[in-house]
Amino acid sequence: MQKLSKTVFFAWQLDTNPDGNKNFIWNSLNESCKNLQESSVPELSPRPERDTLGISGTPNIVQTIFKKIDSCSFFIADVTFISKTQNEKYIVNPNVMLELGYAIKTIGWERTILVLNNAYGTAENLPFDIIQHRWPIEYRITSETKVHEKRFRDLTETLTEALIDCEQYTLARASQMTSKLDTDTFKLISEFEFKNDIGIPLPARTMGEVLTSTSKISSYRRLLDLGAISVNFKPQVCYNWTNDGKNMIREINRQFPGLLEILRNK
Repeated sequence: MQKLSKTVFFAWQLDTNPDGNKNFIWNSLNESCKNLQESSVPELSPRPERDTLGISGTPNIVQTIFKKIDSCSFFIADVTFISKTQNEKYIVNPNVMLELGYAIKTIGWERTILVLNNAYGTAENLPFDIIQHRWPIEYRITSETKVHEKRFRDLTETLTEALIDCEQYTLARASQMTSKLDTDTFKLISEFEFKNDIGIPLPARTMGEVLTSTSKISSYRRLLDLGAISVNFKPQVCYNWTNDGKNMIREINRQFPGLLEILRNK
């Protein structure tokens, strides 16, 4: 398993003035991450990431974005309105909405943060399916705004608090998952702690394999039910650690130092 990095994925748009939206939020996010790195909140060291930054060549953009969302710790979306329909319905950037929907499926609302520049419309105009789950962080920047620095500080402070809340949820979730593990599952985790691909067990062929595989299959099922692993079909069918699974392993090592190594060497 690769070292887990705390990545904050930012879904941005350029339909509105970037000085008041994309650049403003991005710079604020960078400052928030710096604040978190200096915080006393346990294991909090996120780094911001956007689009295909850091990917060489010309990758499939959509697949690259989805892959990054799959592996991110937290997700921030700029849901500022970019236009209105003839019926006066407000519209959010469709790419942002696509990425937001994927993030909700992948990492959940608890680790999703919405940001909105209400100079283009207030949060009440967002779809009900969104605001019933997560009210956005609102700020106001226009071409006539004279207090950019204060608005920047305010947004940075609010983003920092929101990220801390997300991290506290993540830690609580990891602790809850750890409490539901049994000895056989700890043993299975120790076997694949440092591996990205977790082989799917083949059907037993002998009575001995039946006896030894029963507990292992039960452990696989437990990890699937907890959301610690998921099925991956590329390039071959196998299980992979989810973000929750990686956080769970970190929590195991925090609560029980050396346990996984002992089980692995038995």
